[in-house]
Amino acid sequence: MTTRKRTVVASSLLVLLVGSIGVACGSDTAEMPAIPDGSAPTSTTPPPPPPVEAGGDAADAGELVGLPPPPPAKQDEVTDDFGIFVSKGAAAGGDGTRAKPFTTISEGLDKAETVKKRLYVCAGTYPEAVILRNGVSIIGNLKCVDPSKWEISEARTTVVSPTSPAVTAQAIATATRVDGLEVIAPAGTETEPSSIALLAVDSPGLTMTLGKLEAGAGRNGTDGISPTPFSQVLVSPVQGAAAPAECFRNNTNVRCSETSYSQRGGQPGGRIQCYQGVASGPLSSGGYGGSSTVFRPNSNAAIVFGTAGLDGTPGGGPGVPGSSSAGGEFSATGFVRGDGVKGTDGSLGQAGKGGTPNVLSEPGPALSGVTWGWNGGGGAGGCAGLAGTAGTGGGASTAALLVRSPVRFEKMTLRSMKGGNGGRGTFSTPPTSGQPAADPPSAMCFPCAAAGQPGRPAGISGHGAGGPSVAIANDANAKAVVVDSQLFHDTAGTSPAAMSEGGATIPAATPAAAADILAL
Repeated sequence: MTTRKRTVVASSLLVLLVGSIGVACGSDTAEMPAIPDGSAPTSTTPPPPPPVEAGGDAADAGELVGLPPPPPAKQDEVTDDFGIFVSKGAAAGGDGTRAKPFTTISEGLDKAETVKKRLYVCAGTYPEAVILRNGVSIIGNLKCVDPSKWEISEARTTVVSPTSPAVTAQAIATATRVDGLEVIAPAGTETEPSSIALLAVDSPGLTMTLGKLEAGAGRNGTDGISPTPFSQVLVSPVQGAAAPAECFRNNTNVRCSETSYSQRGGQPGGRIQCYQGVASGPLSSGGYGGSSTVFRPNSNAAIVFGTAGLDGTPGGGPGVPGSSSAGGEFSATGFVRGDGVKGTDGSLGQAGKGGTPNVLSEPGPALSGVTWGWNGGGGAGGCAGLAGTAGTGGGASTAALLVRSPVRFEKMTLRSMKGGNGGRGTFSTPPTSGQPAADPPSAMCFPCAAAGQPGRPAGISGHGAGGPSVAIANDANAKAVVVDSQLFHDTAGTSPAAMSEGGATIPAATPAAAADILAL
């Protein structure tokens, strides 16, 4: 796994990236947390950053500015007067006091919000998602030997969430501090493809210190699936008909032996049934040939005039092509994957029109009731091409997604893993061919029966885009304040390249971002 890291120092409102090695500062309560890959940050002594004041120059410039953090907790404040207590190893049924702590952070936050106190959490692993509360600070770097001895230390409270986002901050408008909390979000899943350690929305009051935010890998998108193509089954062949042979003798007006005077009907066109597997699809029918003209006995006067050939089953247009993704988007609810767009199916081919008899009508010897000319049926149109499904986008891996939330990170480690790969799109299935018209064609038809046209092709279905790998994603006008912290990002998920087949092309999907800090 390729990992990129940065150490970031904030001075006033300016976010400055400094080198590629972490910067460590001393602390009364804890040292800089170790880099997860085992290396050690380089120690320096930069001047302390000035406090961030709301309403300063950045606010005048249209930027949203975070609130100054509340002071860290002191050891003599780790009492029931100041806070509610949580310990993973406590007995069930606690009341949140030092003597009877709750066993989950969520229970403690509910009580702390009600009584307006801090939340003290013993070091340990807590398998839960956490929703922060406005004004409720969390002190997680506590070593707990017994109920009588809770010590602020270098220990860390670890939240291993079963769901993403692992920690949610909504409308934290009052200065709220979270110390010593290590947050690990799960890798993307089928139901939640992205992994986000912290999602903060409308939370300018939040400060996180002496901890870690780590996202899991984004889930790969899925490749599109090509459908079973239509197969065509012949229901009936194309039929043709003509007058008795003696009536066509050298294309001259001669008396025919037929004396029935009945009108000859046009012959039916062919019929094709489309099937997809065992399920029946559209039925295509060629047009009937036109009927003949009937003449009075021994006269050139017509009793019934012939009709034109009938149209076959109408065809339609080709399918509309889909498109490959231009990339997913971060929002106040998380990350929306960049899925490809599915093309639409084609349609039946136009079925052929039946032939129209061309009856000779110039003066000549008296005619008996006869049929002149060809009146065969038209061919059926072919079955349509079908579009496959589109590729889906890869999930994102994001340590902190901040929406209108200039959160302050101090002495923190923020890490994102690899983004999910985008899924490939699909080409459509080929349409089938149409039937020929009745033949042989005759010069005595106007017009002769027409062949059925092939089915119309479907559109391509596009690729999904890869998911990003970002340590911090924040609004361009509500930037995080990053002090003495280490940022890591991995590679973005791959976005499929352009693919061509049979004259059709699926365009490439847009590459995803990979960055320590991404401005939204």
